[in-house]
Parts: sequence; C-alpha cells; structure tokens
Amino acid sequence: MSAKKHPHILLAENHAGTASYCDTCHMVELEIGAISLRVDENTLALLGRLLRDADYRLNVYQNERQKFIQDLPSDLRFH
Repeated sequence: MSAKKHPHILLAENHAGTASYCDTCHMVELEIGAISLRVDENTLALLGRLLRDADYRLNVYQNERQKFIQDLPSDLRFH
C-alpha cells in the first residue's frame, strides 16, 4: 500500500538542505543530505535555538582557543 504524499510548502533551502512544511500534518520536514527529519512547529523553534546557540558557542570557543594557542611560548606548541 502506498502512502499518500501531501503537498509541502518550501520554507527554506541552501547548500545544507531544505525545510518544507506540510499544512495537512502540521509538520516541518528537514532534509539534510541523506537524512530526513520531521518535527512539529514547536520542536523546530527549539531546534533553531539549539543550532544558533551551538554556532555561537563554537565561534567563541574557536576564537578563544586561537588566542590561547597564540599566547603559548613556541616551545610548548605541538604539531
């Protein structure tokens, strides 16, 4: 038995993937490479905050790490 596919509204698209919305199911479908993830609207908002926080903290970490490495005496650096 084949499942009936509902029409989706494309919400966003970039090189990472796509996000589309099914108005019938009230679900957002994220397609990232070979991964497809369906979430409800509330979870999408939480996921968005999670990714923004992770991106911000990764940038802070990388900046601070670079400063730390630059301040090390050259004889303590590895690689």
